[in-house]
Amino acid sequence: MALAALLLGLLTALAACSPFRLLAPNQKLLSRVEVLGQAEQAEQDRLLTLVQQEPNSRFPLPKLAIYQLGYTFYNREKLLKNQQKIRDDYTQAAAKTGTDSARLGKLLARRERRLTRKQLALDKGNAIMRLGEAPVVYDTTLTRRTVEQMTIFLQSQGYFRARVRATDTVRYQRGLVVRGLRKLGIGRGHSADSADRAKRYRRVTVSYDVARNRPFVLASLTASIPDSGVARMVRKSQPESLLRAGEQYNEEHIGQERLRLEALLKNAGYYDFRQQYITLEADTSFVPFTVRLRTLIANPGPGQGHRLYRLRRVTMVTDNGANRVLQQAAARPGGGPARPRRA
Repeated sequence: MALAALLLGLLTALAACSPFRLLAPNQKLLSRVEVLGQAEQAEQDRLLTLVQQEPNSRFPLPKLAIYQLGYTFYNREKLLKNQQKIRDDYTQAAAKTGTDSARLGKLLARRERRLTRKQLALDKGNAIMRLGEAPVVYDTTLTRRTVEQMTIFLQSQGYFRARVRATDTVRYQRGLVVRGLRKLGIGRGHSADSADRAKRYRRVTVSYDVARNRPFVLASLTASIPDSGVARMVRKSQPESLLRAGEQYNEEHIGQERLRLEALLKNAGYYDFRQQYITLEADTSFVPFTVRLRTLIANPGPGQGHRLYRLRRVTMVTDNGANRVLQQAAARPGGGPARPRRA
């Protein structure tokens, strides 16, 4: 019974602590973010990862309520005074150490540890506050940035005519603790005054409405490769290409194809080849909702082809041979390896 009463008292105290008292007069609390529209569930989850500002976490515990609880014990002025007292106490203690440098070093190390703990509390709050989360103040700039990021992502998936619109709705919603207490019949008799009514509409829900529209598909794949040896290797490996005519345009697949071509040419002897030589140009002016994709592989310079490396010599050293070489090296003055002879 005592534990239940304590828990009920704690919940009641949390309910009495409005998160709005931690906000400035014109600030609003971000309460919810949602993605609406044509996107499939997997795509919605991917779009949610692009959200630049998320509301306070409620799982497994309401982080904002925990932060509020810790804030009731937070006293910035007291922390500043304690910090100054630590400096004064250790200054006096250091003066008494005289010329004992070892003792002075330990003293200064203890002082820094204590000051660091106080500074952490000043910057991020007390231990309870750090277990929770500070209120997420709604920022329209981050909403606009989210719209841009979502649009760029959808276009990279072939939805070149995708549109993303954000709507921020300010509404009143009681906190999780308050709703729980109301279900238990606690606090129903409270009548809101005018000040309470003014605070009610300070929670913001941001809805991102996604219209993907029709995707673009690859209509044709061509290549422009001045180096005949490189061109021959690319044509030979065409069945392993990650790009196919008729498939939806996807920049992730294009990036993977560039990596594949780089690995292919390196393994074929073009040791100096780099991915920077590869460019894939997309042309959408051909037929509506189609892309003509051209692979360009540039030469290192004007009139220069890519250098092809060949094996000249293969040397095999067994374990016994390696041990013998190490023993000979250890027997020489200085223990260094023998220098190779010049031809």
